[in-house]
Amino acid sequence: MYSNSHYNTRLSDCWSQSASRQTAWQIFLEMSCKVDFSRLSHSVVNFALLTALFFSFNLLPSTAWAGYTHKLTGCFINIDSSPAVGLNVEVSGLTATTASNGCYTLEGIPEGTFAVNISGGDYKARVAMTLNFAQGSAVNSPTRYAVKSNNSYRVQVRVLNRATSQPMSDAAVVIAGSNVTSQVNGYYTADLSTTTGAMSATKAGFTGWTGNFSVNDDSPIYRLDTYITEGGYKITGSLVDINGAGIAGAELTLSNGLSASSGTDGTDGSFTFSGI
Repeated sequence: MYSNSHYNTRLSDCWSQSASRQTAWQIFLEMSCKVDFSRLSHSVVNFALLTALFFSFNLLPSTAWAGYTHKLTGCFINIDSSPAVGLNVEVSGLTATTASNGCYTLEGIPEGTFAVNISGGDYKARVAMTLNFAQGSAVNSPTRYAVKSNNSYRVQVRVLNRATSQPMSDAAVVIAGSNVTSQVNGYYTADLSTTTGAMSATKAGFTGWTGNFSVNDDSPIYRLDTYITEGGYKITGSLVDINGAGIAGAELTLSNGLSASSGTDGTDGSFTFSGI
């Protein structure tokens, strides 16, 4: 008959060789088979079986005997809606790289709540989201933005004529202190590194408009339709010399960018500013 020390060694071997993801029943069978019952007394055999069951069902973590792991799929895009290719995605120590379509798949994620970290190339390293992986679930993440270190944010303003609701392509638009002429689908578009700033739109003969924008890594695009109205206040007057004679053909400009020419009603030097 084997000594207790020999039995304990055999049982320890059974435990150490059991795969962490086997079911409790598989582990029980493996441990039982490794005991030489023919050389043990009934009392020792019963003790071995009870010990195997105890270890299998009580000491083994639930994730090991249940075998639950989880799969995460998702996609990342740039601010121009193109795929974010070659982006590193990490969850609980597992990593994947986005393919040519900007999508990725991660498998083997344990249960729990984990941050989804992104990094790589000229992309800003950050926590893109935090997800909870519940028992037996697969998670499909919604498409998210991956922002770059420079010119990470996009501000778009479409200027519409209030009377016609049609876009105006000849408005003077300023975003974050810079004149913007580039247009994408009718929107004056500026790619910026700043997250807040002022905007304005003006056009001769129309009331001007001012506003502010705010963006962040999770919402890197600000898009707005704004209306300007023809008319508004007017300033009229005459430009004369020291003798009171009208000065025709002079260019006058207000500080908000509106301009007028004197002499529009003749040579008397009269002028009109509209849309103030």
